[in-house]
Amino acid sequence: MNIHLVEDKDKQTVDVLYFCSDFHCQEFLLQEDNQKKYGKYQGWYGCQELEFDDYCAYCEKKIKGVSGEGY
Repeated sequence: MNIHLVEDKDKQTVDVLYFCSDFHCQEFLLQEDNQKKYGKYQGWYGCQELEFDDYCAYCEKKIKGVSGEGY
């Protein structure tokens, strides 16, 4: 999993976008409208875990969290 930190003008994190891969993060942020809204690609920020399930901001694939069944 990869994440993208959305920052305000003061460089404070105001939101986080989750992606199933770094490739999807890059593809999402290459789109001009997304780049204006969420900022430029900041490099790979991967090997992250989610506590609860969430979805890729690009393809909407479910990203399994660690507190799901079987953990």
